[in-house]
Amino acid sequence: NKLLGVDPEIKGLKTGSTLGAGECLVALAINPYGNEIVTVILNSQARFQETQYLKDKIWEAYVW
Repeated sequence: NKLLGVDPEIKGLKTGSTLGAGECLVALAINPYGNEIVTVILNSQARFQETQYLKDKIWEAYVW
C-alpha cells in the first residue's frame, strides 16, 4: 500500500501476515517496455523497502 501512487511502475500489490510466513508482500510492476516483474517478500518488516529495492535492481539490469 505504501508503494501504490508513489511508484508509477507498481501496478498492484497484496500485503498480509501469517504466523508461518510473517509479514509478506507480493507486488506487480510493469516497466516502460511492458515487461512484468513480480516480487514476493516473506517474513520482513521492511517488505515495502525490499520490494522497491528488488524492482529497482531488476530495472537496472534490464536497461541497456
